[in-house]
Amino acid sequence: MLPPSEIPQSRIVRPFEFVEGNSFLHRLNPIGKLMMIFSVTALAITFLDPLVGLGISVGIYLIAVASKVPRQLIIIYKRVVVLMGGAFATLYFIFYTAFRYLLDGRFSVLGFVWAASGLYRLANLIGIVAVFAATTLMIDLANALTLLKIPPRIASTVSLAFGSAPIFVSQLGEIIDAYQSRGFKVYHLNPLRRAAAYLALLPPTIFATLRRAQWTSVALEMKGFTYPGERTYRQASTLTQVDKVVIAVNAGVIGVCGYVSTLRLPMFGFTQPLFDRLMESSPLHLLGGFFLVIAFVLFNIARRL
Repeated sequence: MLPPSEIPQSRIVRPFEFVEGNSFLHRLNPIGKLMMIFSVTALAITFLDPLVGLGISVGIYLIAVASKVPRQLIIIYKRVVVLMGGAFATLYFIFYTAFRYLLDGRFSVLGFVWAASGLYRLANLIGIVAVFAATTLMIDLANALTLLKIPPRIASTVSLAFGSAPIFVSQLGEIIDAYQSRGFKVYHLNPLRRAAAYLALLPPTIFATLRRAQWTSVALEMKGFTYPGERTYRQASTLTQVDKVVIAVNAGVIGVCGYVSTLRLPMFGFTQPLFDRLMESSPLHLLGGFFLVIAFVLFNIARRL
């Protein structure tokens, strides 16, 4: 019989929370993973075409799978992408289609293109940050930033900022449980009533998070955080050959994006001509093409790992 300490226990993994593992991304130096965030950001800003965004999204997903990232992380990754990216795409569609064309009984090709572009741009940014947070201990991030000659106070502040998201989610979950135990209904079918319920939960959640931050500051002071003497580290942060290659590749991607941005290429060189042809055939073909472009996200919504 296994001792209690070795019995596997399932737990809820929250978005942007560290997940234990020994994958390639877990072993990679945090500086290399920060460069991945910067390169994906540069790609999302430079290449607005939805088909390019689709390729970036598939690439992020394949990196997570090939690196043997835990199954729970992939599920969280797709959920966060669907929620935030879907909301961003909806706003784009409303402002570029509904107000200008739908009231006149017409469709806007540009509205569908911008909606797909907004979906993948925000999805890719959130996805790479979620992968970074789930494979990086914040203490390792603080230690790694010292390699860049960043002052320890700033490095610790950056790591605490990255670690605040799961703390906020945890506080919100605890407050929801407390309110529901007192008869307060949170999960309404009506989205407006649900939004109003969550607004009522925000003040206690914010106050609880601030109280947690105050306790963290007291703990840091007790450990001599503001002491001006020489600092010691739990584990020295070093760059391996693999880390240097990852940093160099991502720096090259950022440089290429900077050069491409000076060429003033068409924003939607692939998707807009395709959607124009579909619109000439039928609005239903345009709608089908739009859903085909975002099929990768829809596939992740429907399937279960």
